[in-house]
Amino acid sequence: MQIVDTDATTKYIDATGKVYGDAAPSNATRPTDLHETRVRSAYFHPLKRKDFAVMLVESELRVKRDVEPEIRGPVYPVVWQIPSDRNGVILPGRGLEPLAQVNVYDPKRKRWTRDKTGGEPDNARIDDLPVGAYVGGMIPLMPGLRLAGREVGFAAPPRDTLTIPKHTTWKAAYLLLFGKQLYWRNRKPEAPVDPVAEQALRQMGFRGETPYRLVLRQGELANLAYIADVDAADGVVAGRCENAANEELLYYLPLRIRGLNSRVPAALWRSDSDQLEYFGIFHGTGYVFMDADSSVDFFAGNVVQTDNALFVDVVEWTADTVSLRLNNPTVRAIETDVRMASIPGHKPLQTHVTVPAGATLEIR
Repeated sequence: MQIVDTDATTKYIDATGKVYGDAAPSNATRPTDLHETRVRSAYFHPLKRKDFAVMLVESELRVKRDVEPEIRGPVYPVVWQIPSDRNGVILPGRGLEPLAQVNVYDPKRKRWTRDKTGGEPDNARIDDLPVGAYVGGMIPLMPGLRLAGREVGFAAPPRDTLTIPKHTTWKAAYLLLFGKQLYWRNRKPEAPVDPVAEQALRQMGFRGETPYRLVLRQGELANLAYIADVDAADGVVAGRCENAANEELLYYLPLRIRGLNSRVPAALWRSDSDQLEYFGIFHGTGYVFMDADSSVDFFAGNVVQTDNALFVDVVEWTADTVSLRLNNPTVRAIETDVRMASIPGHKPLQTHVTVPAGATLEIR
């Protein structure tokens, strides 16, 4: 899982010339006068295919004072400018249709140009895009976004609006589909995204039943919209992923697991593998991907149950060996139970220990 946070709440002070890039020096900053903008982009990797990738984008823009807007059209502000090579739109109950403004590639001029004879006039403007629609590589995850031409954003105020009031806030959440793997300096051309959009919507849970089901005996599935949002019980999600037809997905299924202890390692176990796949926890939420192309039993969550104040390190855990390291960062001794998760092929352990204040205790 890779999470990139962009914070545009500050600006450089009297910056001249290049102030960014590799090995650029640090420069003084101060808060912006006009707005606060934050964007989080996240995607799960490794990616399954070289010609398909998905990115989750969550953004927030808040104006810090009354603003005199420059309104040029029915969308303001714009959150997604549809790339030239994406020309499709899919609405609930309908198949793939062309946008009103369709681009075609001219191989002689080596550029995309407007096809004045193509396009679907009914798709020129859609005032309230449904959650789970597809618009030129974008899938809205919230209501309130508008399509106009090849721009997606919020409904613009009237053109004669003099000011937008202080503290006005816009929030957006959406998925972006790409036709290539996402990594630094990947300048390879993208595969077409529109042809696989309907398949992606169905597999993500936006069009009827998905080809897989998560049947949980511990934890609860809260939502499924590409990402499976799961609430852990006692730091664990466990059950079975069922894919009766063994349908191959375009992507690995992302799990976003709430309710984990960030001081204790978390791992994914599958019944078709002897290995544990450890994954990261960010602000109490675990992020891990799972191959859902077949039916398997699985476990995902903290591999040790103990006092929440302790830091736990799993040194070794096999069928024959358990080795843990417990650190107590507090100023008091902690007396607690320590129990390893019940995972086939891994040695069980349940014991009672006392970890002195500020000390590290090893358990073998």
